Amino acid sequence: YPADIAGAHAALARFDLAEKLFDRVDRLSGGERQRVGLARALVSGAGLLLVDEPLSALDPTRSRQAIASLTQAAREAVATLVATLHQVEVAIERFPRIVGLRDGAVMFDLPSAQVGRDRLAALYAQFEHELVAPAAPADAPPPPPAPAVMHCR
Repeated sequence: YPADIAGAHAALARFDLAEKLFDRVDRLSGGERQRVGLARALVSGAGLLLVDEPLSALDPTRSRQAIASLTQAAREAVATLVATLHQVEVAIERFPRIVGLRDGAVMFDLPSAQVGRDRLAALYAQFEHELVAPAAPADAPPPPPAPAVMHCR
């Protein structure tokens, strides 16, 4: 059980998971697990939050909610938030500064307002297709639930 139940509940609520406070993690979906991990980062009290691909397992709606929650929580805590993202439009929209990396080298480190199409095209070169966010399928059926793996002794 969490040591700070109220704090854990509040952090989970930021990601629409307040009702999952006492649920086992192995019973959560991949996206729920990812959001729980983000909520855990918020209750850490750290002055520096390093999040790697925080939106990778989230649908577009949850991605917008998660990045808004992360940036707002960092502002409230006066913490620095560093995130690795492949969602270029989200990075430019939500972060004041963008660092473009390619093959381990810094290609640019600029205010987001100065990161234009030309810089992004140079950064992505032969991978320009990654600059376009995939379209969300209209009324796609939800994926089937993943099988539960249980080990019994």
